[in-house]
Amino acid sequence: MPKKHSAVYYVYKRGEGFQPQKKAHTVKNDLGLDLFAYDNALYEGQTGLQIHDRLDLPGLNDRIILLGGMEKLREIMEDNIQKNGLSPRYTRPDEKKQDVFPSDKDENIVFATEASGQKHYYYRFYNENGIELFTRNSDKEYFATVYVKCNGYMLGIDQKHRLDDILKKLPAFEGGVYGEVERQFNAAIENPDRYADLGFARILDRMEEARAHNAPIIERREAEYEQHQIEHAEQECREKEAAEKEYTEAIAKAEKALLAGETVANPKINGKSLLLQLFREHNIELPLRTQGWVNNSLSSFSYRDGCFQARCCGRLSDLFMNGIIRLHEAVLTKQQFLENTNTDEEEIEADAVPCEDNGIEP
Repeated sequence: MPKKHSAVYYVYKRGEGFQPQKKAHTVKNDLGLDLFAYDNALYEGQTGLQIHDRLDLPGLNDRIILLGGMEKLREIMEDNIQKNGLSPRYTRPDEKKQDVFPSDKDENIVFATEASGQKHYYYRFYNENGIELFTRNSDKEYFATVYVKCNGYMLGIDQKHRLDDILKKLPAFEGGVYGEVERQFNAAIENPDRYADLGFARILDRMEEARAHNAPIIERREAEYEQHQIEHAEQECREKEAAEKEYTEAIAKAEKALLAGETVANPKINGKSLLLQLFREHNIELPLRTQGWVNNSLSSFSYRDGCFQARCCGRLSDLFMNGIIRLHEAVLTKQQFLENTNTDEEEIEADAVPCEDNGIEP
């Protein structure tokens, strides 16, 4: 559950949902609850429900005990959150009181519904052309969205830093903003591959028409998305198999070169040092400092008859050379084991001579 909340108090009312309350205040308590007082009663902040019918903390404590304790209370709160949702006090933690309860004296603040269906307060600002324009924020934000009224809704036009373009564009719309919305919506409806804007549909009161038009487009896009996900998964699988094959072949090649006394290169395989991966394959640990040197400074090396040669920055340390000797022994042991295993399998196949059919059933 989020801990951060706004300074706005919401009361949940059946049939109306969460309602902001201006005449409410926080009640400090030792119960670990977000309590606030409203209309001479105590309310809980996450659910917006009345928790006690009096402003009486000791009485509330007694009631919680009778209820079954704090654990039981939190279970009841969680059930109500699942049923009614979390209070906007928590879902909109950055909301300010002035955003919800603006001054009645300010004529430039209006409460209206956006084309998306959400309700907000909008701030009217003046311009040289006298066109009525609004923003969602009273601050002079450079990238704030500029809104205009259209058939009772607020419609976002462009950003405030392009105000000059907005003032030129709005008077040029044939039939005004409403006519431009209708033109674009009709163009979308006539094109079976173009999604119809639901904000435009809400302004024009043509939501059902828009949903019917968009249904096959949504279905097609969902199918394309699912196909893309399948192809992406297959591509990832192929890449994983290729990486595993590259890794296996590189390890086998390095082991063969090590036993033959040939040069063992130390390239990056799947973004990691081949030699370090070879050490890990055979459970040989190197100090972190030596691992860093192998990863950053060693290009290649060879080990034959107890002698080392290497292309690297710096000198070979005793820790590294001892690790290579142990690695050589481990790889040799692995090869001998594999050879013995193959020999045993060949002997088993040779011993499995088919019996002659003497016509007698067992």
